[in-house]
Amino acid sequence: MENGEMRFIADNFSEESVPIPEGFEKVQYNYKGSEIFVLKNTYEVVMIYATNIVGEEGRFYIYNESRDILTPYTEFVLGSNVYTFLIPAEALPEGFTETSVSIGEYENVTAYAIANPDYADFVLVYAFNRTNEPGFYLYDTAEGTLQRCVDETLLGAAAPSPTGSVSPSPTLTVSPARTPVLQNTSERGGKMDTNTLILVVLGVCLAAALAAVIIIIVRKRRIEQSEEEENDVEFLEDIILEKSLNQEQPQEREEPAAKPESAPLSSEPSEEPQQRQPQKEPEPQENAKEQERNSDKEDDDDVLQLGNHFPR
Repeated sequence: MENGEMRFIADNFSEESVPIPEGFEKVQYNYKGSEIFVLKNTYEVVMIYATNIVGEEGRFYIYNESRDILTPYTEFVLGSNVYTFLIPAEALPEGFTETSVSIGEYENVTAYAIANPDYADFVLVYAFNRTNEPGFYLYDTAEGTLQRCVDETLLGAAAPSPTGSVSPSPTLTVSPARTPVLQNTSERGGKMDTNTLILVVLGVCLAAALAAVIIIIVRKRRIEQSEEEENDVEFLEDIILEKSLNQEQPQEREEPAAKPESAPLSSEPSEEPQQRQPQKEPEPQENAKEQERNSDKEDDDDVLQLGNHFPR
C-alpha cells in the first residue's frame, strides 16, 4: 500500500514500455514461492514492479528480502552522482534511532539519527550509486550535502567522562558482505578536504606575492642603473662642451701682431758694416699658446679615459 492505495506486484512487465534504470537487468526471481520477473544489479539489489488495481501507474520498488519491505525506487541527483536510498537488511546501527527525513524532492526517506545535540543536523542514510555498493552516507540536513561515511563514529564521539574514561562510540552492525569499506578519512573518496584546499590557496597567494616583490626590486634596480648611466653621459657631454669652449676662447682673444717698422732707406752706403742683430726671444703669447695646446691634449686624454668606463 502506498499513500492509502493498494499496490499489486506484476508477474512480468514490458521492457519497451517500462524504462529500466542504468545498471539493472531483467531476471527471473522467486518471490515467496512464485516466479516473477524483477530487476537486479551487480550488488544484488532487487526491484519489483507493482501497479494499481487496474494495472496502471506502475513503478519499481526496492525489495528488502530479510525484512520483507518494499520501498519506492527513487533517484537523488547530487552533482555528477545519482543515489538510490535503501533500507539496511541488517539491524540498525548501535546507538542510532530510525527516523525519516526529506532529501531533495523525496520525503520520508529512512534515516538514522544519533542522540547527540552536537550532531542534530546530521543523519545516516543507507544508499548506493552506480559506482559503489550499498553503504551508509552522512547527510547534512542543514546544507543538503551527502558524503560517504567511512567512519560512522563521527556522529557518536562522546566527551571524556569525569573519571577519564571514554564512552564507547556507536558502531554499525552489518554482515561482512555489506560492511562499508573503511578508508582513510583524509581521502574522502578522492576529494580534497577544506583545510588542504585553504593551504593550497595560501601557498599560491604567497608565491604570487613573492614573485611580485622580486619583479619590483629588479625593475627598481634597472631604473636606478639607467639613471646613473644617463647622469654619466650628461657629465661626459658637459666635459666635451667645456673643452670646445676652451678651444674657441683663445682664438677670439688673439690679436694681429704689429708689423715691424721698416728702416729708412739711405742712398748712401753704410760706412760701417751692419752689426748682426741678436735673435728675438719667443714672445709670451707664443708660450701661452703652447701651454694651452698641452692643456687641451691632457683634457682629451682625460675624456678618452672617462669614456672607456661606459659601455657602448
